[in-house]
Amino acid sequence: AIRAFGTSLHHGRTAAATSGRARALRLAGSFDEALNLYDQVLAEFPANTTALCGKSDVYRNLGRHDDAITVSRSAIELAPFSVYPRASLIIALMESGKYLEALQAAIDTAEEFPNDERTAVYVVRALMRLGRHKDALVEADQRLSKLAYAVNLQTIRCTVLHRLGNHHAALAACDALLEEFPGHNRVLLTKAGILVSLGRSSAARPLLPAGTPKSQSDWRRFVLQAFVLSDEGRKSAAIDHLTWGLQKCSFFVERKALRNALVYLEIARKRWDRARRAVEQAAGETSAVVAFHAYAGSNRPARASEFYDRILLDSGSPEIVHLAEEIAKRVHFSAGRPSRSPAWIERAQRDHIISQVI
Repeated sequence: AIRAFGTSLHHGRTAAATSGRARALRLAGSFDEALNLYDQVLAEFPANTTALCGKSDVYRNLGRHDDAITVSRSAIELAPFSVYPRASLIIALMESGKYLEALQAAIDTAEEFPNDERTAVYVVRALMRLGRHKDALVEADQRLSKLAYAVNLQTIRCTVLHRLGNHHAALAACDALLEEFPGHNRVLLTKAGILVSLGRSSAARPLLPAGTPKSQSDWRRFVLQAFVLSDEGRKSAAIDHLTWGLQKCSFFVERKALRNALVYLEIARKRWDRARRAVEQAAGETSAVVAFHAYAGSNRPARASEFYDRILLDSGSPEIVHLAEEIAKRVHFSAGRPSRSPAWIERAQRDHIISQVI
């Protein structure tokens, strides 16, 4: 019995070590190698939830969200009382645009793990993606009454205030957090994102020091820096900056944000053919509303229709549907007189991209 226990312990340590190497490979962008290692673990230990969640993360990083969701659900069945597989599922649902499902999964998880800050953030973020900003603020305040020092939850509350139009309160809340947590990267990026969204790029620039992406937050910095460069009139430099960022970032959600910003900058310059080509080169790494805007503006009705139908059928966000409808009217893609100006459409598209960052 002792020998059997020792063998089991050894195998468990080997599986943990292999999963650790797989995670390191995933973070380095070596997805195929990471998948192979996770599969090695699962071939011997099919119920290893760490390997299952890791495999789900690889699929998600590759943009294979349906596979990621399936694997996460399998992990939850094996470990129903663990928060890790549930978090893996919520992220996969969010990144695939299934916001209603993500919200329900996050609420269910928060009920079972009321002290888990990460889950509370997911609930608020899902509500925001659904355009339910007032509900998101109420939820954030309720959660903060129990998680008073949850800096990430306080930070996303700043974003909610901004989305509700309480810009001064949002910036004041960011400043209060920076007094308590000086130099906190996510708070700095959130404040910078709010300032960029408000057209105050000169105030945002000091919050966005130059550098290469070494952490998962740096892709956000790349997007915001590009908008600052564009606002300064350095349009070509902004596009070059995003192109360089694409060479450095490997996760699907990172590349999607960079691609969206890249296409938007071409749209803002009315360079429709360049915007369309940027969408085609992205090979699925753009938001549907950004791709629709590019195809509609470059007079490609067949391709534009595909994305327009997808938005109307699948988007869980009323804001995105409204934006798409206004774009369709403005570029004469659909009948009806636009109720919004071109400047509103451009600002709404820009805010959509920034909202994915902060």
